[in-house]
Amino acid sequence: MPLADDIPDPLRILHLEDNPDDADLIRLTLVKDGFNVEITRVDSFAGFLNALKRQPVDLLLSDCNLPSFDGLKR
Repeated sequence: MPLADDIPDPLRILHLEDNPDDADLIRLTLVKDGFNVEITRVDSFAGFLNALKRQPVDLLLSDCNLPSFDGLKR
């Protein structure tokens, strides 16, 4: 059950993250906190843009410092 009436169920998340362990930690934390999530993980900026074009999402999560991408410089 969602924590609030206005949170989509499932919550569709696009996650830009190069470390699978970090991505798993985020997913486990959200599930533990009661969110029903569908997470698509990509590990490059190009993959992130392509995923945005393919499917609607409710939330974007992004690591700011990846080997191929620095979110602060874009």
